[in-house]
This record gives sequence, structure tokens and C-alpha cells, in this order.
Amino acid sequence: MGGENRKIVRRNRSLVAVLAALCLAPLSNWTQIAEAEPQRRLQREEITPQRLMIRRDAIGYKNYAVNHFTNYANHTIPISPRLADNYHPRGFYGPLGNEQITGFEFLNWQELRQPGLSCEDRRGAVCGSNYIQRDGGVIVANDGYGDWGYRALAGSTGRLHLSPLTVSFANQSGLRIDLLTPKAQFTGYARRWGHNRKRGSQLLLANRAQTVIGGLTLALNWASYHRYISTLPGNNLKGRLDRETKIPDWIIVRVRDDSPDDGHSGPIVQDLQLVVNGEKRPDLVPYVIRHRTAEATQIGRISRETGSFRPTRYIDGAHNPLHADYLYRIAHERGEDVSDRTNLPGLLKSFPLVSNIHTVQFDRDEQVVFVFDLSAEPSVISTAVEALAGNDYEFSWSTVRTINERNRNYVQRYDARSYYPVRRALADVQDNSNFGRIRFQIGDFTGNFFYSAEMSLVMLGFEMHAEYARSSQYFRYPAHVGREKTLDDSPRFSKPGDAYFANLVRWFGHGRFGAELFKIHPNFISLVDDNEDGDAYADGWDNDGVYLGQDVDRDGYPDTNRDGDPFPDYIEPFLMFDVEPSEFSYGLDRNNNDEPDFREDDRERDYPYNWDERGYHFFGQLDLSPHWSLAVGHYRAEEIAGAGKSKTNYALLTYQREGVDRLRTLFFENNLRKVKDDIPDRYYVIAEERRFSSIYQRYSVHTAMTYGARGFRPTSRKDPLSYRDSYVNESYLEARLQPLSGLSLVQKLRLRLNWQRKSQLAGARARGRLDYWTSVHSINYTWNCGRFTLEPKFKFLALRLTNQGSGRFIRSEYDTIPIVQASFQLMKRTTFRFALQGWGPLPYRFDDRARRLESFERRTTISSLTMRSTYFGYDLVTITGLEKDHLRYSSRVRKADNFHTVSFFVRALVGFSEYGRLI
Repeated sequence: MGGENRKIVRRNRSLVAVLAALCLAPLSNWTQIAEAEPQRRLQREEITPQRLMIRRDAIGYKNYAVNHFTNYANHTIPISPRLADNYHPRGFYGPLGNEQITGFEFLNWQELRQPGLSCEDRRGAVCGSNYIQRDGGVIVANDGYGDWGYRALAGSTGRLHLSPLTVSFANQSGLRIDLLTPKAQFTGYARRWGHNRKRGSQLLLANRAQTVIGGLTLALNWASYHRYISTLPGNNLKGRLDRETKIPDWIIVRVRDDSPDDGHSGPIVQDLQLVVNGEKRPDLVPYVIRHRTAEATQIGRISRETGSFRPTRYIDGAHNPLHADYLYRIAHERGEDVSDRTNLPGLLKSFPLVSNIHTVQFDRDEQVVFVFDLSAEPSVISTAVEALAGNDYEFSWSTVRTINERNRNYVQRYDARSYYPVRRALADVQDNSNFGRIRFQIGDFTGNFFYSAEMSLVMLGFEMHAEYARSSQYFRYPAHVGREKTLDDSPRFSKPGDAYFANLVRWFGHGRFGAELFKIHPNFISLVDDNEDGDAYADGWDNDGVYLGQDVDRDGYPDTNRDGDPFPDYIEPFLMFDVEPSEFSYGLDRNNNDEPDFREDDRERDYPYNWDERGYHFFGQLDLSPHWSLAVGHYRAEEIAGAGKSKTNYALLTYQREGVDRLRTLFFENNLRKVKDDIPDRYYVIAEERRFSSIYQRYSVHTAMTYGARGFRPTSRKDPLSYRDSYVNESYLEARLQPLSGLSLVQKLRLRLNWQRKSQLAGARARGRLDYWTSVHSINYTWNCGRFTLEPKFKFLALRLTNQGSGRFIRSEYDTIPIVQASFQLMKRTTFRFALQGWGPLPYRFDDRARRLESFERRTTISSLTMRSTYFGYDLVTITGLEKDHLRYSSRVRKADNFHTVSFFVRALVGFSEYGRLI
């Protein structure tokens, strides 16, 4: 908040911006577009500050009655080409018979209600239907007079953002209207999908009302997502059950340790029993099965040829129960022969039944399931579970329903719902002090309802933003009487949750101070996407990838893979001069998981703070001089239902200067902090493997990967928890100089010292120090003589991670990269290029001193001819060339991996002069 007025911290640039744009585009191998002049790296010389505020940046609410609507790129076609191909334009008329337009129907939403009317009759009644042409199309209507106006949208309405804690969606299709009055603004949104006359439809309604009084902005938001059936009475915002819902035959209650990695034993459970129709049923004795969390299925067949077991895969992920394994285990206990469908010895060993069901205590990596058989119950209106429980527990439930009675294979006969977490112990209790009776109900989801109040204030040097929100998830049990469904007879119940945050900043003279307070309860849920890159797709469905802090030019390709092949640029000849691996990136790391915050993709909903956490942050900053600044702060957070806690005291000293004589940039930062953090913050990174291969090996890669590949798949990484109790000092220095015309020098140094008082490294002592050091040195000189250009380059990289406690290197890597490039413009549109990376006694060398087998030398030569032309408005580029590549490992053990290849390549590219031009 207000970072544009008080720049004290540098937001580190992506590794791709090592140098300013080169006079000559780098030479390329046959897979690279970089050969096509005037390809150039994006210039990124400016230094932008990092925010001290922990709260994540988010887009703001926009009212389209005030602001013009702008859709995402490539989402502006009003009519789908497929629609135009299948239908011819025709005349359309209004309800009074007056002619409206000749064209296509874009939207049709009808709702019909009539007493006694059934959608199953043959009178052609439409009880509820809608149609929206959604293939990127949108239509907009607007009008206004003075301070009054509106704008209505139908189709692909773009991003829907009401507030940080209620609704924030990527590209949405539906109906939206924004209203403007002299004193208030309003937004209304509606979308319906999944229409079925029997099962019903899902309806999303969202609204915001806002007023601005001077520097004060007040807003109210509410939204509802629920199922309704237009042919039945009793619809409301709490929703109703699907008419096709199956009656549960089994109920599975799972209990496990809520903090399995804390090193302590798990929960204690006693006297768990089912409550049916409001009455305890001790006669419904559960089958209790105990097994390891990561246990594999034992359903399948024994091969007659090999005698090996071939499992049947019927689950997807850790959230689904191994229900068929449980039911086969129970069937065996009842005396049924299941040996032809299971690995019976493995089934008995992996899923043992617990004899003493009154008291169950289990280890941290175990889970216990209580399986109740309700198939013989004639009438069930409601169900609940009661138990005595203590320590750090997590309860969740699932229901199993019959989908094919005639099938003997339980995998096809039954279907199970995903586990639904319903009750967690608050904090990581180990002394059983929270032992007591708990109760929770079981039912199917029917709807969500949530609302919030929001306030922003900018006045007298103060900036404040706050929001409080509540959510309710509604459920109903699929009731039946005499095995006939009576879904509306079951009582409705809810699971409430709340969330809030408040940010305050006060500016004064040469500094500022601020505070943050936040809480997001684990029961809180709202319609907020995980869309950290802010494009048209939620991150989980983002086909062009999620490259936070690694796609400066926003072309959909990571900056470490500009040519779009399956290999990072920093291992490819010539391209490696412009980029470094992600380990060389520097930035503030608030959650202490060794990934800079501006690059962290956590795959969680984009709430302003972490879900299931509460805490606060105080900070202050002072400008010591025009170039020096000092910031100090205290940050504390804790998981509400989990066991993790985080506490940090920090001081941040920053120096930055630009444009002084030959010094283009000088930046220094020192971050000193005391940390106690054991909250595991998992994150995703681009899968960058530091493996080296020849052109021939790259050519063998599947075409779909070699051409058009936007990058690498994200890989999940665990938090190393290296800061459970540490003193940390991290320094970073970056300098960019131009001492002579055509000569550029870049220096980057980074050093992080982590004095650990609780080490997590295998084999390390309880106390130790982790030293992490990286260095980048590069020099580039460009000499022009008429149509001839010569460009020698040199780059050196070093990375070292040392465990001082054990006195050993964990990582120790060095790159020495000599390059010479030359070009000669033969004609106006024809250029000859020649380049060497490593030659004779001066090869490109990678030295890995922690893993000697990875060290090697490499020499690469490329010569090419580039021809540019235009044809009917198109730009055409043809590249013809020859490449020679030789790699030799230092160890004789790797002799078989050496290669010496020669390749000839021809490549043609088509584009437009103004399309996608970098700025």
C-alpha cells in the first residue's frame, strides 16, 4: 500500500533480464526462434520495490458502468466460428412480433412456473432453460445520462472480482450488469449451468453494492451457489439435493492424525457410534479397519503365468476412500470367498480389523476407518456421529452407494464420495487435555452462501483496507422411507466459517509504519480462484502454464525457456548467456520455504492471506538518505486447526542507485532476521532438470514437446523446514556497468547464512549453519564495423550450499561460458552468422564438485544464413544452418554419455510485423 510513493525494497527481476537488449539477436540452434532477427530480450533495467505488506497483491473491483469493459486477449469474438458454420443468419422478432435483427441467437434464458405443470408432460413446456454462446464471445449494452448509467454484459464476461474474501473468478460466462448512480455503484451477476429437468440446475448469484464518501469507500458483498429444481416448490438460496442422488448403503468415518509430521503419537478415540434419526444406535456396530495412510489397494488378480499380483486401479488421489478394499475385507470376515478378486494375504495384512473398538489409539502415519452398514435400515431421515476424542485428531466421512446391483465386482458395484473433512482439533494437542465428546452430522452438499462488509480509507496520511466475511455450507442427508427417497424430509444443517483482515499504513516525513491483522478459519470457503498469474484461466486449468515472476514479457513462455522446447535455456548453447537457473533468483521469502514470494505458486485459493492461519504483522520504514533505507518488523502467524507456528523479527537495509556516469544500476540489500517457522508451505516450481543432451537427442523428443511446448510441467516441492529456529542473514549485491561504449558488465552476488538451532538435515547435528552462496559475472562487448559485427562474451556462474555443521558440500557447481559471435549483413534482408561457444583449450565447462560424475566440457559451433521477406502482408523468415556440438564428461564412467554431432537445419517462420512485438 503506497509502495509507489516510498520505494525501499527492490522487486527482483526475472533471471531473463541479465543484460539490456543486444544489438544482435543471439545465435540459435535449429530449435530456436531467437535466430530470427529482430528477436530481442525484454529490457528490464528499472528497479521496482517489493512491498513490505505480507498481504498478497490482488486486482481491484471494477464497475463497468464507470470503466469501459475490456476482455482478455483473444476473447473478443462475439459469435463462435462453429456456430456460424452450422447455422445461417436469420431474422429474429420480439415478443410483440416486431422485427429485431438478422443474425444469430447469442443468449436465451427462460424460466416458466405454472401450478400443476410438469416438465415431463408433452405440452412442450420449458420449465427452465438457458443458452449462452460462450466460445469467447461477449455482447455489451450500455447507456447513461449525467451521473446515471449502466452496462450489461452477456457471454464471456471476463474476470469477476467483487472482493478478496468473497468472489474472485477468472474468465466467466453468464449475465452481468453494472449500475451507476450519483451516490452508489452496483454489480449483479448470474449464471446457470447443468440444466436437467429431473436433477435440476446449479445457480450462481453474486452482488456488490458500493458507495464512496470522500476518501472512504464502503461496500457490501454477497453470493450464493446452490442447486435448484424449477418444477418443485421450496427452492431457496440454501439449495436442495439432486433428484438422482443414490441412497447410501455404507457410511465410512475416517480418523487420522491432523499433524502426522510433528513426531508425536496420534489421537485417541473412544465410543464412536452412529446416531440415526436422532437416536443413538449401539446395535449398529461398525467394522473398524486400521491401515497405513499410503497403503496400496489389494483388489485385483493373481497372474497365472507369473504368479504376481495385478492390482485394479479404482481410486484417484488421497481424498477418496479405499472403499472396495474395505468392503471385500468385511465380506471375507462374514465368510465370503473373495480370493478370486483380491490378493487375500495382502488384504488381510494391509487392512486388519480392530477387535477392541471401544478405545483406539494409533500412530502418526496410521488411519482408522469405522464402516457402518446401513443397507438393512428401512428408513433413514438423518445421521450423525458421536465419539470421545482427544489429542490432535481429524475426522472425515464418506458414503458408499450401490450403482450396479448385479455386478459382483465391488469396484463397479459401489461408488464412494470423496472424504469430507468435518472436524479437526484446534492446535497440536499432545497431553489429551482436549479430550471430550464431539458430534457431527453427515449429509450431501446443497449450497454455499457467503457475505462480507468491506472498507477502504485514504485520508490524512492514512491508508486502510479491511474486510470481514462469513460463509455457510449447507447439507442434507439423502432421506428415505421404506427405501423410497424422500429427500426434502431430512433436516438441513450448515458448516459456518469466517475470515477477516485489516491493513493500516501511516505515512510521515521520510518514512511510514504499518500493521496487518488477519484470520481465515479452516471452515471458511468462498468463490475465489487460484489464479496467481491473473490470466483468463484458473491455475489448475491453465494450459499456457503458470510462471510467476518468470514471464516478464507475458508471452506464455517462461523466461528460462524462450524457445519453447523441452529444455531450459540455461543448458542450451548461446541462450545460456541470458539466463540463470531459478536457484540464482533473489527475493523476500516471508514463509521461509526457500522460494521467493514473488515467484511462489502455492496452488491455494488466492485469499489475501493463507487459509487456516491467523496472525499479525507490524513494520516500519525510514528513508535514511536518497539512496539508503531501513525497515524493521515483527511477523507472527499460526495455523488454526494445524500445529504450525511462525514468528519472525527482521531488519532490512537497502541501497539503490541508477544512472550515475557509467554505473547503470547498483543495488544492495541485507536481510537480517530471527525465525521460528514450522508451518509447512508446499509450493510448485517449473520442472527444470539440469541435464545436458545433444542436438540428436533433442531431435528424438516427440514433436508435440519440441514444437509449441510452452515450458515445463509444474513440480510440487515440500517446504524443507530449514528455519524451525534460526538466525538468518542474507545479502544481495547487483551491479550493472558500461565503462566503455559497447562494453557491458554485470555482477550479482548472493550470500545466505542460516544458523540453525534445530536442523532438519539428515545426519546433521542439532545445531549447525547452512551457507548458500551464488555468483554471476558476465561481460559482453559489441564491436561494429560497417555491416560486420563482432561480439565476444564471457560468463561465470557459481553456486554452493554448505552444511558447516558436518563440514560437507551439499551442492558445489561452477559454469565457465566463453562465447564469440559474429554477423555480416550480405544484403538488405540476408544475414550470415557464425558463433563459437567453447573452442580449443577454452571450452564451456560445467564443474560439479559435489557430484563429480556430472562434470563435463562442451564445444559448440553454429553457422547460419537468415533471409527475411514479406508476402501478401506476412513477414517470412527462413533460417538455414549447420551446427556442430561436442560434449565430453570428465569421468571415464560417463564415457558412454559423450557425444559428437553435426546437424543441418532449415526453418521457416511466418508472422506479422506488429503482432506480439516486445516493447
